[in-house]
Formats: sequence, C-alpha cells, structure tokens
Amino acid sequence: MCYHKSTPSRHGLETYLRDFDAKVLDYEPFYHVSGFSHPQVPVLTMDEPHLVQPYMWGLAPLWAKDRKDAQGWATRLLNATCEKAFSTYKPYVKSCRCLIFVDGIFEWQWKDEKGKEKIPYYIFMESHKPFTLGGIYNNWVDRETGEVFHTYSVMTTPANELMTEIHNNKKRMPLIVNEKEWGIWLDPSSNEEQLKQVMIPYPEGFLQCHQISSDITKRGFNTNVPEIQGEFRDTLFS
Repeated sequence: MCYHKSTPSRHGLETYLRDFDAKVLDYEPFYHVSGFSHPQVPVLTMDEPHLVQPYMWGLAPLWAKDRKDAQGWATRLLNATCEKAFSTYKPYVKSCRCLIFVDGIFEWQWKDEKGKEKIPYYIFMESHKPFTLGGIYNNWVDRETGEVFHTYSVMTTPANELMTEIHNNKKRMPLIVNEKEWGIWLDPSSNEEQLKQVMIPYPEGFLQCHQISSDITKRGFNTNVPEIQGEFRDTLFS
C-alpha cells in the first residue's frame, strides 16, 4: 500500500501551480517520509479549493471518541480503498475529497513469498514534476480541548501494469488524479458515476521508476535526504 512518499518544495509547488488560482501556505517538504510518522503534507480540499495547506497523513474519523482513539484510527486509515468509497467511506467521498501534492512515491517489490527479500523503488513523473493523489479528509475536533486536527487518507486502486510488477504482493497503487480531473474531484456537485470514472488505475506510460538503495529500510538511518531518491548503488553515499 502507499505508506511512503516525497513532497515538492513550496517554491516547486508554487511554480507548478502558477497557472492555477491557488495560494500555498508554508509547510515542510520531504525527500522521503513514512505515513506512520503522521507528517503534515500539502493538501487542497473541497471546502477550501484555492488554498494548499498542511494536513496530517492519517484520517481521524468522525466517530473517534477521544485523542487516543483518533490516533489509533489515523494509523489504520493512512489509506482508503476506492472499492469501499461508496460504502465504508461514503460520508467523506461525498463531501470531503482532497488532492495531496507529491513528487514521488516509494514501493517495495517482493523477491520471495514472505517478503524477507525486498527491493525498494522510487516512482515519479517525468522531470520529477509534482502530481496529485486523490484522498479523503476530516477536520477532527478534540471534544476535551476544542483543538482541530486536519487529517487525510490516500485513496488506493488496483495496480496498473507497472505497479503490479513493483508492488507485486498487494498489487495496489495510490489513486492519481490528473490535472484535467481536479475540477471533478473537488466539485461538490460531482455524482457517483463521475467520481467512479476518476477512481481507476493510472494509465500506463506516464510513471517512471528506478531501484533505490536498501538503506531506506535501515533502522535509525536518516532517509529524509536527496540521495534517498537516487538510482541504486551498493550503498547510499559511496
């Protein structure tokens, strides 16, 4: 599943969005970040479609009773499957859809059935330009303190041909929403049929990838560095 990604710099994102009517608030960019650390990443929401603002990765749902419960759900809901969009996630898909800005994702190819031998890959668009993942969000309110947590989950689809080869155990990929579909994804009037046409595997021929260093999985190793995205060598800094 999609648990690792990189995000563009604020300047890079502003350059990418120069032809769009959107203001970008400040945020910390990542060369690599895991969803399990619940980072704040740049997101565009239905209720503020002209403001890119940091949201926490991991959906804290409406039904979370308290902060501990919300934190537990946020870890379980880093991803949400498109197949359950109009059942389990219907309240969010109906009125809380968002776009998550990234410039790459990381995935592992299993070389054995139990995943003891895995090869990491970095997947990106041509020229490493930013692109958007489709997601759902919730502004969860801590009833005890009144504090608001802006949270989101990445929608996922069955893998396309490239991602089937890389993510060969689960055969899933994040929902990628191209620029022409942004209006549909963020429009409150979009109906179920229109949204289903967006929630499909991304077409072949646009994503690129290369194998990266297995140092990305080393415990205690700082992976938030530019070199982590580089094509595989024996060791990261040799």
